[in-house]
Amino acid sequence: MHVYRPGGREKGVVTYDEALETSFPGLEVLDGNPKQSGREDFASPDGRFSAGVWECTKGRFRITYPMDEIATLLKGRLVITDESGRKSSLGPGDSFFVAAGETLTWEIVETVRKSYFLYTRPAKAAKAAAE
Repeated sequence: MHVYRPGGREKGVVTYDEALETSFPGLEVLDGNPKQSGREDFASPDGRFSAGVWECTKGRFRITYPMDEIATLLKGRLVITDESGRKSSLGPGDSFFVAAGETLTWEIVETVRKSYFLYTRPAKAAKAAAE
């Protein structure tokens, strides 16, 4: 069992060598030089489900989500803007859900750490959801 707590110390979080754009196809860095780190706690054998901890330094980027995500912010501050221009300011303890196909702009104001659960839909379901 893994317990995630705001402000808690997560062991095993390591800096990723690859850039955000490489890790997340469809992501475009708009400002700054955000660096990511994290730890994967679970991945299903088929690769469609995963869960863990992800951290990122200050910066601003836009991403069209290739998967569904539910996450809880453990530390830091960020502002997420959706395609309609609606802004959501998030801090430790706040949770959010993003559906595959949504485009969001992340502005990380203070290094963030989140616990996440990702689900990658089968290609047919993803195509239907986007239509």
